[in-house]
Amino acid sequence: MFDIFKNRLEITGKLTTITALRISAGRSSEPIGSDLPVIKDALGNPLIPGSSFKGALRSRLESFLRSIVGNNRKLVANPAIEEEWSLTSNELKKIKGLNLQELIILHQLRTTEDFINLSLDKLIEYIQDKNLLPEDEIKKQIVEIKELNLEQLITLHQVWKTEDFISLYFEDVMQHIQAGYLLPEDKLNKLKEKYNNDFALTSVIQQNTDLVSSLFGSPWIASKFQVRDLTVISDTWFGQYQERDGVAIDRDTETAADGKLYDFQVVPATTQFEFRAVVENAEEWELGLLMIGLHQFETEQIPLGGGRSRGLGVVKLEIDKMRWFDVNNDPEKLLTYLQELVSSNTIDDISSYEDGKQSKETWTHALINHLRDNMNKSYTVEARQNS
Repeated sequence: MFDIFKNRLEITGKLTTITALRISAGRSSEPIGSDLPVIKDALGNPLIPGSSFKGALRSRLESFLRSIVGNNRKLVANPAIEEEWSLTSNELKKIKGLNLQELIILHQLRTTEDFINLSLDKLIEYIQDKNLLPEDEIKKQIVEIKELNLEQLITLHQVWKTEDFISLYFEDVMQHIQAGYLLPEDKLNKLKEKYNNDFALTSVIQQNTDLVSSLFGSPWIASKFQVRDLTVISDTWFGQYQERDGVAIDRDTETAADGKLYDFQVVPATTQFEFRAVVENAEEWELGLLMIGLHQFETEQIPLGGGRSRGLGVVKLEIDKMRWFDVNNDPEKLLTYLQELVSSNTIDDISSYEDGKQSKETWTHALINHLRDNMNKSYTVEARQNS
């Protein structure tokens, strides 16, 4: 997936604790000190793990998307339960068992409206069934596509939904291919070099990955979004943690339970942390998704850490710079960028970077359009299932 460098977005800023913050390091085994200390770096300074920030951001975006596209695991997965992943380990194993032509067929069928209401398992079953009988229109079309050779499959995969064919139904495009239509020989030969098992497998996996996992990663696909651990800004840290008391309540007596008094550490309000994040090879709609999530932190909508019901963990993100570089299929532009990286003393000296803040609206519009497309597909599936 990351074999070609396409773009890079670097985001820097600071995160300020509006209320006290507690990201627990677990129960302490020390004889003295807090029962529940906060997580610290090697020097004993407070630290916010990048995974804590990223996890809170991901959770909020998933809740938004479920309200838009529903609980379809193919669009919004539940990372905590494997059965609710967009690709389970069993499904991934079946995909990896397909040969090149079967992978191309699967990728094609998953983009075709006629097959959108079929599960991944059922599609793979039909594709691998050597004795599949055309009992209905769906099976008839699968039988026909299985009879195409590699050149025909590549042509179908390339021309489907292109300008010349976008107004045609799938069966009409198939008729053109079956009648002998192929891409020009030189283009077809280049594509045959590109189409191998690794390329086809990656395409199918990406196609079956849910919206959030495409950006944040999952057990089967690498993350495009990395957040560094947030280190404290020394000018705002005076070396003092606050200690607070906690007590468990006996629900029967509504009083403090015996032996349940404890204390816990918090990082004081107004403490600031350095924020640095990088996104590489992201689609415009994925960047739009990230902009929506970061805006939630900018407006104090996503708390971090524990004790949030007590008012802890309110934070505010202030983004300083968004440095954006897009290769845009221009090798010379990339060469200039690489030369500047080596020769520049500071990142501000790299003129190849553009101001990413100027593209926020474009990226957000791309997200909205992408979500509307997926909403339409979901409605189509529901309508067919209820008909």
